[in-house]
Amino acid sequence: MGFEENRLTILLTTEGTYPFNAGGVSTWCHKLIGEMKEVDFSVISVIDSPFAVQNFTLPENVKNFISIPLWGTMDSSEHLNWIPFSNIFMAKMQTNEKIIKNEFIPIFSKILDEILGISKNSYDFGINLTKMYEYFRKYDYEKTMKAECIYSYYKTKIIKGIDNCDFFYSKSKIIPMIQEIEESLGLIYRFFNITNTTIPEVNITHSSAAGFCGIPNVIAKILHGTPYLLTEHGVYMREQFLWTNRADMSLFMKNFMLSLVEAVVRLNYAYADLICPVCAYNTRWEKKFGVEDNKINVIYNGVDPAVFVPEELEEEKRKIIAIARIDPLKDIKNFINAARIILDELPELKFGVYGGASDKKYFNECLHLRDSLGLKEKFEFYGYFEKPEKAYHAGDIIVLPSVSEGFPYSVIEAMMCKKAVVATDVGGVREAIGTCGLVVPPRNPKELANACIWLMRNEESRKRISEAAREKASRIFSIENFLNEYRKAYESLKNGGFAYDKQDARF
Repeated sequence: MGFEENRLTILLTTEGTYPFNAGGVSTWCHKLIGEMKEVDFSVISVIDSPFAVQNFTLPENVKNFISIPLWGTMDSSEHLNWIPFSNIFMAKMQTNEKIIKNEFIPIFSKILDEILGISKNSYDFGINLTKMYEYFRKYDYEKTMKAECIYSYYKTKIIKGIDNCDFFYSKSKIIPMIQEIEESLGLIYRFFNITNTTIPEVNITHSSAAGFCGIPNVIAKILHGTPYLLTEHGVYMREQFLWTNRADMSLFMKNFMLSLVEAVVRLNYAYADLICPVCAYNTRWEKKFGVEDNKINVIYNGVDPAVFVPEELEEEKRKIIAIARIDPLKDIKNFINAARIILDELPELKFGVYGGASDKKYFNECLHLRDSLGLKEKFEFYGYFEKPEKAYHAGDIIVLPSVSEGFPYSVIEAMMCKKAVVATDVGGVREAIGTCGLVVPPRNPKELANACIWLMRNEESRKRISEAAREKASRIFSIENFLNEYRKAYESLKNGGFAYDKQDARF
């Protein structure tokens, strides 16, 4: 589908979220697109698997949709279903070892310097990723990245880097095994397949994360001068630290992943014209990576007060619930352990979690913990719920037990529903709640339990807090405020009102 004339066109890029997986970022994307009916959107979605099922129906103003699976494909061109097979075949036919050695390896070498190097030059990284993108407009990704000369070059470069102490792991002399060298090259092959995708030409690009999904936005910036807006929900770098810490990976691979992610995060920060974190908390990370104040403008998430309507209660539910996906970052185990403590004081209470399991292994661990604590009859997992506005009415208190957040929808939606919230002090939670709920330390089930017990025992305080929550959410976190702020940001970028100097992005 094509764009209509005289309408603003925006490329929105996502990673592991919209339109496939439910959660706060996907909710944000769907509201942004669906409510801005005056804008034509293209969407590029980086996903885990080509077999992922969409949880969201794309609004009519999405004119182009491209999904890029990282895993589960036999050929890197499988997602290019709009390109004639003859074009893909010809690209394979004209890709040979001489072309790879003469045209691609010089580009690849500089990209590796950025990924593996201790010091980072984000502007050069962007330029070389753009050269990589232009190379793959003519030549085949699969044949290039799996060429014997690429593997030989990569292995030699890593070994020389160890000897010369040039690379990220040089401080502790982590010498990788051949298997680890092959595994790290495999990650480069998977993650940079995004440069093998034709990027739509639009007025503005908008990334929902400072991750790999921001690479098309950087390339569009360099090739066409397209303004780039970056929204940070959770802090991408922080969440990768948390993920890598618990991952079953060798020390070399952990170092490799963190260096790769840091290079990509710095790339996004460097090339974005405007960075709109969803809370002020995120700005401390952005500033740590050198982002200047004049590029940052916090835009809070917004919810519709006409949808998230308070329920008139005749009596207490005697139930505490969480609206969250089953994922280690949400720390559902913290809630389960707190429930055991709460029941020792208030044995009549029940508990529940509304949300799909994004991590099956972790979900099984949660089930095992629940059952081992004797909570099988007291603690329910209800799965994904299509109407979250109804789920909030199932409990007296809404709990968010996370170890990492951006500016969680579950908190402001609960506030809009006039519910008392108990949440961990992560991300923008404290900004959202203020004095309209209780904030407790993360990974501390005792503190979480004590806050819940206090609220359940003090009905008048709970009522006062919940009324203040609805008032604050209606005043600050409305969908109207959210949309108006993004419309102003888009208008500013369209008219050239941004800090970035275009000359820095030239070849």
